[in-house]
Amino acid sequence: MNIRLSQLVVLTLLLLYSIPVPSQKSTDEDAEKQFGLLNREYRENRLSKSDYLSAADSLIISFFVAGTLFEREELEVHLALFREIAWSEKDFKENRINYFEHFMNNALMQSKGGEAIYFSEKVSNEITGSPDQKSLVELFTKCMFYIKHKNYSKAINLYKEEGANIDAYPEALRSGDLSADEGLKLLHLLSIIITPCTELNDTTGVRHTVTTAENVAAELLPLVENDNAKSAMINILVGSMRYFRDIFLKDYTGAKSVLLEVRNLLDREQDLPAYISAPAEFNLLEWWIEYYLQIKDNSNAAQYLDRYANMSSISNDHTSMINTFRARLKANEGHFREGYAIMVEASKTKDELYANMMNELDQFAFASYSFLKRASLLLSVEHNSDRYSTSYGTKTAAYTVAGMKGSVRLYKFISAEGGINNIFDKNYSLTEGFPEAGRNFFVNIVLTY
Repeated sequence: MNIRLSQLVVLTLLLLYSIPVPSQKSTDEDAEKQFGLLNREYRENRLSKSDYLSAADSLIISFFVAGTLFEREELEVHLALFREIAWSEKDFKENRINYFEHFMNNALMQSKGGEAIYFSEKVSNEITGSPDQKSLVELFTKCMFYIKHKNYSKAINLYKEEGANIDAYPEALRSGDLSADEGLKLLHLLSIIITPCTELNDTTGVRHTVTTAENVAAELLPLVENDNAKSAMINILVGSMRYFRDIFLKDYTGAKSVLLEVRNLLDREQDLPAYISAPAEFNLLEWWIEYYLQIKDNSNAAQYLDRYANMSSISNDHTSMINTFRARLKANEGHFREGYAIMVEASKTKDELYANMMNELDQFAFASYSFLKRASLLLSVEHNSDRYSTSYGTKTAAYTVAGMKGSVRLYKFISAEGGINNIFDKNYSLTEGFPEAGRNFFVNIVLTY
């Protein structure tokens, strides 16, 4: 299977479906040993350049599938020889793309959204040759980032910017203007875009996403008919979208039919690669829980939930999902007080995730711009809940304000900086009756000595 495709598969299935493997930092012993052996084989002329690149790709993907992740600096060391070889010949363009995809995947699996987006832009630049053109990989990564942080409108708007190009994919596949791999990438993108459509109650968007996926799959399946893994992957991805559509539309007969089709496919195709079968099994388990909760089959929901709770995951919202499922099960059983208590626990986890998201927004700005040596851009977001502002019970409303500051070093010890406070001109108060400043601008000259 094409390595670049495999990387996108790993990325989609690990992040979207929460593959049940423990997340752990790499150990110097394991990584250094395996990369060291591989490097030695190349240095001793036992591997050609192309064989080394292929083996290194497979090795790093095996680390990701096992839940082993790296610090960026550490990964740079392990892939130093890979980079040297990939940039040594013009024909290794695919490997140069792979190099940046490894950093992108590694960052996303650690919820380092800003770093992942930075490397996805590097991938696009290698693919298109232009910093102004987006690839499907970059679009996928940015949409995934926004979806994971519940910014559904942003994900949809970003996707719609490429809407006309995406609608043309089935015809382009039919005419041979696009490869099967490009069609598979689009299916992975569609498989995550259906989430914001359902969350925003966009019925038209849900139906259009599934229809587009079905049209793409109809053109793709004949192109990969001799590859069971790719065929299974296509059917699982389309099945996932049909399931989400049917659950959204409350077509429970249709949803159950999809679940049984996926179950039969996995039972029939026993030799699927682990990076397809393992996350598909895990995802199918979550789908059954949702299905049984919705039809109020509490006995089956409880059984599947017990299995789900006993599986480890690299997803940072796994605990929150378990608690949410448990609370809904208690509500189905009429134990509303217990369900409420569980939901309180789930909300605590979500508060932590929200705090992480605020960090990520700063990280995003940092990752996009701080690589420039002379310039930097910082985006800040502050959220405060409602609070009492007087001793006699007056409350001020909750508010969220955003600010941005950029700076440029003009000369050794001279910098210029400027920015905007309260970008969206939010009307808010810290004390009742005393509104804070609206949108305002500032410019400074900074001397460092």
